Amino acid sequence: LTGCFTPSLSYDGKRLAFSLFEEGGWDVYLMKDPLDKVRADELPKTRFIRSREDSTVGFFRPPNWANLSSYKPDTGKKDTAKKDSTRKAVKTDTSGKVAAGKVDSSVTAIATVAKAKDTATAKAKVPSPFLADSARYKDSLGRFVTHPYQPVWSLDAFNAALGVDNYYGANGLAYITLSDLMGDQSLSFALSMNGNFENTNGFAEYSFLPYKPDFTVMGFHEAQQTGTAIIKDSTIFLGNATDRQYGGGMGMRYPFSTFARVEAEALMRFTRRTTDRLDSTGAVDSTSSTEINAFLPSLAWVFDNSQWGIVGPVAGSRMLALAQILPPVFQKDFSYLKVDVDLRSYWEIFKRYTFAVRVSAGASEALGGYANPHKFVVGGESYTFNPHWNDGNLPKSLAEYYFSDLDFPLRGYDFYEFSGNRKFLSNFEFRFPFLREFTVVWPLPFSIRNMMGNLFVDWGGAWSHGDPFEQMGMGLGWGLRLNLGIFVLKYTYAESVQGMAHRFLTSREYWSLGAEF
Repeated sequence: LTGCFTPSLSYDGKRLAFSLFEEGGWDVYLMKDPLDKVRADELPKTRFIRSREDSTVGFFRPPNWANLSSYKPDTGKKDTAKKDSTRKAVKTDTSGKVAAGKVDSSVTAIATVAKAKDTATAKAKVPSPFLADSARYKDSLGRFVTHPYQPVWSLDAFNAALGVDNYYGANGLAYITLSDLMGDQSLSFALSMNGNFENTNGFAEYSFLPYKPDFTVMGFHEAQQTGTAIIKDSTIFLGNATDRQYGGGMGMRYPFSTFARVEAEALMRFTRRTTDRLDSTGAVDSTSSTEINAFLPSLAWVFDNSQWGIVGPVAGSRMLALAQILPPVFQKDFSYLKVDVDLRSYWEIFKRYTFAVRVSAGASEALGGYANPHKFVVGGESYTFNPHWNDGNLPKSLAEYYFSDLDFPLRGYDFYEFSGNRKFLSNFEFRFPFLREFTVVWPLPFSIRNMMGNLFVDWGGAWSHGDPFEQMGMGLGWGLRLNLGIFVLKYTYAESVQGMAHRFLTSREYWSLGAEF
């Protein structure tokens, strides 16, 4: 047995659990009444202790590396005695002198018997299954026998729930992840069922990972229901809309280093919206449908060496450069090229404070005389509980809704505050620890620890034509951030600088989830 590791003693001192490496594998052992087994005699001094007491005793390395076979760890000296294959025994006479060259037959017999016993013991010992003879795995030429690798799949994660609802009927949720033994392949499945297949959300992904580039294939199906309001001839028509999306794609990631990689992706997406227009009694008056299909290949370069704190990055840099094209494939109305760049840097000061800067810019342009439905939408904060939006910039068509990109944050303004096929957005933040610990004992005991604060300035906007500076806004404010374990809760107060946008806005407060940028 080797030395024991990670010992754990029970509170009553009756049991001691520890691990050790024995016969090619780690095992966990349990010793009962360990305190009753304490040795009374003094343990021999280790080599480290003797090296501290005697400077002539080496500990970290032998004094002579030239001949390790003759090195004796107990003395730190070399054994200069020559080994004789015959190993003659010597006999000491009654005067204490050594009679050299005289072989005692009794000594020889004892040595022979001891050697025979050792041989018999070695033959009787059962070989360890962990330390099998390597000759069993070699061919007649002495080469190791090889076999093609076969994936051995195992379950990594499984979560599932099932229920019955009076409105949807049967509904459920499931998530499964599997991988093979060597980590060369992985499978992921996610399913959310609501009554029937058309209202089911599903996702499946397979990754092939044994080589430097990683390859991924995925498929998905999504469904969502929304309310609609159509204004025609000063009349408002209410209705229900069901959006159904399905498709698939493939991707490749090639790393240049630990922090930099290139990503390529090709996504096929098929979307259909079915709208039921209701009459004054709430009954379905008419039904219409719209299809928006797309093939979206993209290429991106990613760099990320950021170091994270409790609510967001605190040091390093993150960069993304993306180019995406929509060719007239699976549809014949739209085609555009989009370029998007996002740069972020973080400077940590005194291991407590962080100065963060983010700059994002992008543009999209129509190709081949086709229409460009893409829009950049700038304004507000992401994942808010109390959203605000600018009604004047809401999507005018289903294509604009599905091909647009949202960019956050521009605090002090609303969702869809600015939109266009050009954008620029910059953020400057000073992040600091605000509250170390706050504890309440009564009536409900709870504690708040490590609350962070920030001061920020945001400036940016989006436009399609005209003077870009007239279609930008600036916001200033402060915020509090609290890590609750599974997500970060954020409160933000912001004021917009008046005169920089076409609308007059009062102060804005945002309650939202998510880490800092």
